[in-house]
Amino acid sequence: MSDLMSKDRMRLIIEHPFFATILLKHKLVPVEGMGTLGINGVEIKYDPKWYAQYSPKVRLSLLCHEALHVSNLHHLRKGDRNHKLFNVACDYAINQFLDKAPFELPQDKLLDPKYAGMSSERIYSELHKEFSKKKDDDQSKQEDDDDNDNDDTSDPSFDSSDPDTNNDGNNNSINQMIDDLYEKSIGEVEQHPNPQGVDESELEAETKVMVKQAMSVAKAQGKMPDGIEAAFNELLEPVVDWRSLLARWVEGFCGGDYSFSHPNPIHIQRRMVMPSLRSEAFADIAVGIDTSGSMSDKDLQQAVSEVFAGLATFMENGQEDATLKIIYCDSRVQKVETIEHEGQVTKPAGRGGTLFTPVFDELQKDPPMGMVYITDGYGWDFPKVPCCEVVWIITDTGDKHFSPPYGDVIHM
Repeated sequence: MSDLMSKDRMRLIIEHPFFATILLKHKLVPVEGMGTLGINGVEIKYDPKWYAQYSPKVRLSLLCHEALHVSNLHHLRKGDRNHKLFNVACDYAINQFLDKAPFELPQDKLLDPKYAGMSSERIYSELHKEFSKKKDDDQSKQEDDDDNDNDDTSDPSFDSSDPDTNNDGNNNSINQMIDDLYEKSIGEVEQHPNPQGVDESELEAETKVMVKQAMSVAKAQGKMPDGIEAAFNELLEPVVDWRSLLARWVEGFCGGDYSFSHPNPIHIQRRMVMPSLRSEAFADIAVGIDTSGSMSDKDLQQAVSEVFAGLATFMENGQEDATLKIIYCDSRVQKVETIEHEGQVTKPAGRGGTLFTPVFDELQKDPPMGMVYITDGYGWDFPKVPCCEVVWIITDTGDKHFSPPYGDVIHM
């Protein structure tokens, strides 16, 4: 029985190579009495008896379900969120991909069409709002009932000295609702154990490489699941077209010149040394990143992803010495970094209020040719005259109506 999951994983190599490629990177760890299965980016823990109760088709679907947790980076994105509610949100996000042939999930699964196309973070936010509203409604109703009860003294047991009594009752009700949903979730997605203390951005980059490899294997066999390729292309690729964005400054505001210090590689192949057109302005662009409390973990991950993409664009244009100045700011500048490669980007600092002016004040010391400001747009202070050209990139959960007094606005 303990070999059943191993056999099923081998079957996936033939039937679903995308999921198999991801799962083969994980160590199988049987845990008697666990009553479920779970994944954390390193191990797949499972209860052999619990797993064996399902039909072969359902078992394979359970494994695919766990693989989707990792490929969607759920094992890296929980942060400080409630563990049970985050698991529920993750299940809502990925079950939509497995609710069709040839997959077959357990009947009592978490699936709701209103969450179609949403990320786990967005679903978590929606669930949180829903529960918070119910808690407020229940509390208001309880307060109205208490006011009515206080009109007479027929209940001597009422103790008005405990202000949290009603809140405790509401919290218990909400917790029970979360528990009920959690019972329907398929297995567990746990945080990556990260025993070496590696930066999370590196773990995410490694996972994305693994997902790209899995996609390549599946596509080569013509077995990439419908709908999943598009979803992962969106996850893996930066949303903003940095080539066209940077071209605005490089071509529109900068005068390049021919240089023999960097010979044209095309002519080198023909044994001719010819100059290449080179502009130093490639290395004169700053990136502001909003790290206020309204920016979610996903927003910050997107921001860092875009920074990587921008740096890669510099490299592709022949700028081996290109650098980017990164400014992390909430209500004040928290950190300034100058990076030459993506491995130098550290964890964003901040999570306070939102002010834009500190970034512009920082750039006044050495104004760049242009600045890309990545934000959710929930801020209203702008310097009267910016020190450089500005492009505002608004995250996908940001203010759809963001309208600054200057600069172009691009929505992810």
